[in-house]
Amino acid sequence: MALQSDSDKQVRLDFDPGSEKQTAPNYTNGNTYPANGTYNDDKYPLDQPTDYDKKQGLGHQEGPHAGGYDPIIDQYSEAEIARILTCLIAFLGYLFLVSFPDNKNFRSLIPFLSLEERQLICARVNQDRSDADLEKFTFARWLSGAKDWKIWIYGLCFGCATTVSYALAYFLPIILDQGLGFDTGTAQCLIAPPYVFAAIIMILTGWFGDKYHQRGACVAFNAMLCIIGLAVMGWAYGDTRARYFGAFFATAGANANVPSVLTYQANNIRGQWKRAFCSATLVGLGALGGIVGSTVFRSQDSPTYVPGLSVAMGSQVVILISVAILTVVFKANNKKAERGERILEDLPSFRYTV
Repeated sequence: MALQSDSDKQVRLDFDPGSEKQTAPNYTNGNTYPANGTYNDDKYPLDQPTDYDKKQGLGHQEGPHAGGYDPIIDQYSEAEIARILTCLIAFLGYLFLVSFPDNKNFRSLIPFLSLEERQLICARVNQDRSDADLEKFTFARWLSGAKDWKIWIYGLCFGCATTVSYALAYFLPIILDQGLGFDTGTAQCLIAPPYVFAAIIMILTGWFGDKYHQRGACVAFNAMLCIIGLAVMGWAYGDTRARYFGAFFATAGANANVPSVLTYQANNIRGQWKRAFCSATLVGLGALGGIVGSTVFRSQDSPTYVPGLSVAMGSQVVILISVAILTVVFKANNKKAERGERILEDLPSFRYTV
């Protein structure tokens, strides 16, 4: 059977089972096959890549195979390898994940907690909020958490924090390249130091919050740090060093606020299923923040990226307003609880962590 077209841009396919030559589609732009459409087993063997293919993926690294091509590795794309690794890590995580201390069938592949230590943990949790014991699940009990407006404020804060953290993760190399004028290789290297600084700030704010029982102050500090960094990145025109310095503050403030907001909400709610609803809300609104963060830095706004930076700064202002509202409410309710006028979170001894 022969199909032949009058144009070189259309497909011609000739196949003769008894012939050594097979004709393949004539791709004029990919150079995957010869320009004349003839596929010769000697010149283009099936287990060898073309020049175009050799540029692609993990299967075309330098190695013992001709042209640096490994036909075994090439069976899998980078995405498939990533999926396999994800499944492997998830399986290992399941094996090494430690049960909650109140679990009678407590399991751990490595020595972690003795029976006395587990009992001590449960006693401290009960002393703090009296919800270490597992409650029976009902959908109504789980959904009742939606009636607490504070849960939605926690989720809003978390979404605003992830807006900037995702935006910087996606676009910081591009901003350094196109906005600050670094070449691509240098920009890729320069994204690491701001995240090292972010880890330091994350640890310091966590230590401060634990020592002085302050959560809202840590969240507000990180938000202000992020605003300062974003402002320097966007408006320190003509000073590349200053703008790169701003990236340190912006990255540190945004990423340090992720655990800070999580701790903020964890200290101020009680009940296992209410906590479960709050966790789901935070994850969902955090993902929405990621969607926003992945779209606000547009190529047409280069080199200043003012719209994206403005949205990012606005999200941090929302965090500051939310923390201010929660601080006023928490302090007022704690005073009422001290006077015996109100019971917080269905526990007389419970107090909000400001």
